[in-house]
Amino acid sequence: PVLIIREPNDQILSYYCNYKMRYILSYSYNYKDNKSDSINLINKSYENYINFTDYWYNYFKNKKHKKDFLIIKFKDIKENPKEVLTDVLNFYGIKLVESYVDISASIHTEENTSERLKNLKLQKNRFTDIDKKKKFQDEVNLKINILNKEKLLEANYNKIIGLKI
Repeated sequence: PVLIIREPNDQILSYYCNYKMRYILSYSYNYKDNKSDSINLINKSYENYINFTDYWYNYFKNKKHKKDFLIIKFKDIKENPKEVLTDVLNFYGIKLVESYVDISASIHTEENTSERLKNLKLQKNRFTDIDKKKKFQDEVNLKINILNKEKLLEANYNKIIGLKI
């Protein structure tokens, strides 16, 4: 399998924002920012990340050959899309056509995506509203610091990434 793994705080922030925004949009007529709901959501996303990384580490650790799996850091997709796409195609034994790889890797760059979306009327979200993103980051990071005193998130992330080598 190919596993895409995101850095812990980014994954938890994404989970938190996704569910919180979905809840706000669904219940906007009667929404009150409930602190206990936010804490429960962060707790759940923390536990999900630990369970996710534990599962995949245990799955991969006994594999004899690294050719049996591919681990991709989520941030590498954004930073090195051509390299990641090439790795995935090679992993599956798909013949590379360099020009197709170039086109595919460039389609979803931040610049191209912004250009395609600029004329759409989108509700401000954590990607377009910097203040909202900062508020969510602060909420999440504060709670993660309390939950993650033993640095289990980083340890699990690094265990998975260590298998990549």
